Amino acid sequence: MDELFLGTEQYFLRRLQVANWGTFSGIHTVEISERGHLFVGGSGSGKSTLLDAISVLLTPGHINFNAAARQGERRSDRSFMSYVRGAWSSEQDSDGKAATKYLRSGSTWSAVLLTYRSNLGGVLNLMFIGYVRGSSREEAALRKNYFVVPAEFDLQSIADFADADFNVRLVKKRAPSSELFSSFKTYFECFGRYFGISDDKVLNLLHKAQSAKNMGDVNLFFREFMLEVPGTYEIAQSLVTEFTDLRQAYDTVKKTREQVDVLEQAQSAFSLMQHAAG
Repeated sequence: MDELFLGTEQYFLRRLQVANWGTFSGIHTVEISERGHLFVGGSGSGKSTLLDAISVLLTPGHINFNAAARQGERRSDRSFMSYVRGAWSSEQDSDGKAATKYLRSGSTWSAVLLTYRSNLGGVLNLMFIGYVRGSSREEAALRKNYFVVPAEFDLQSIADFADADFNVRLVKKRAPSSELFSSFKTYFECFGRYFGISDDKVLNLLHKAQSAKNMGDVNLFFREFMLEVPGTYEIAQSLVTEFTDLRQAYDTVKKTREQVDVLEQAQSAFSLMQHAAG
């Protein structure tokens, strides 16, 4: 099988780093084997937290956090902000309402770094940095930044990010070849070129596979994640739109003709009435 890819550059995930992500305070490193990696541990040990960290850098649009562990529950209690804040417990307040407890309640930041190495000796780092000032817990208060670093890099080199007043230019200072993106779309367009990926549907499929315990309807799964939308759909929709426009024009002409017929009959009747009266 390997002979099929001789001379073709392939990237393999070799390391995951997180900083202040969920209950993982400080910087933590997980070395990942090129041949595969298995996350094991008891309930609450952080398996889903680390898998969600990977999803942050590889999933466009809405991320289904903690999906594999929710066992069919529709709503997740995790979000970007809960991970950045370090939500770790929930208890009832004096009013009997559920109140979440956080490890980091003031201004804080989180980072996730994925390091890929290729069979031709290349290295590529994908990084997310999110930070929030003050004590806000609203998602809108969280500043999200994505980076592509085509060089050796380690989160330890930006451990002083908070001391630098959350200035993202610190990354450029420590990694001159890095590129900063404020949206996932432009970030994907950049790293997708390295991986030979032009359609983000592949990433949605990966996220679905990583987070699934029950694949559900197989036909629906293939239709949404495996099959391209046929060009005939767009043609058909265009024809429907054109037909609707033509139908409206036809109905307008028909109504106008009916109005003309009524007016002509009224004119004839009026002429007859005048003639009879004269």
